[in-house]
Amino acid sequence: SILCWDLARRRPRADAHARACPSGFPMLECAERPPQVQGARTTALVQRIGGINGIALHPDGTRLISVGQEKSVAVWDVRQPEPLQRIPLDAEQLTVALSADGSLFATGGADHKLRLWDMATAALLAECVGHSAAVRSIAWAPDGKQLVSCGDDGNILVWNVFYDMPPPPKPLALEAQDAGAQ
Repeated sequence: SILCWDLARRRPRADAHARACPSGFPMLECAERPPQVQGARTTALVQRIGGINGIALHPDGTRLISVGQEKSVAVWDVRQPEPLQRIPLDAEQLTVALSADGSLFATGGADHKLRLWDMATAALLAECVGHSAAVRSIAWAPDGKQLVSCGDDGNILVWNVFYDMPPPPKPLALEAQDAGAQ
C-alpha cells in the first residue's frame, strides 16, 4: 500500500489514497474517503529466481524493465504474466533506468559496469567501465544526452551518451509540371 505522510505531524494522512488514473499510471489523491474504482485490473509479474533489485516503467505505460538477483535483464509487457524477453548476464544487476523518450535504458551491476541498451531491440550498445565497485543507482538527464551513475566506490560519474540513430528518411522531392507541357 501507499501512504502519504504529513511531515509536520510525523504521521500518515488518513485522507490520502492511491488509485490508477485513466492512463493506467498510479496517482496519489487526497480525499475525504477512498475513491470507488470499478473494473480496475491488477497484474502480478513474478520473477522466478531471486529478488528484483530494480524496475523502470516505459513512458508508454505498457512495458517494464526489471533487473535482479537472477543475473538477467527482463523485458515485460505489464499486461502479460511472463516476460517478453530475458537477457542473461554474468553478474547481478542492481539498478535500471529508462531514458525520458523510452528509446534507451541503462543497467548497473555488481560487476562495476554500466550497460547501455536499445529498448526497441534489447541490443547491448555499450559496456562502460569507470566504477571500482558495484553500480547502485542510475539517472538520465531529461534530454537523454547524459547518464549519471553512483556506486559503492563513493563516486558519482557523469556519462555523455552519443547514440547515432540512422537519419530519418528524406521526404520525396516532387516537382510541379506544367499542365500544357507534353
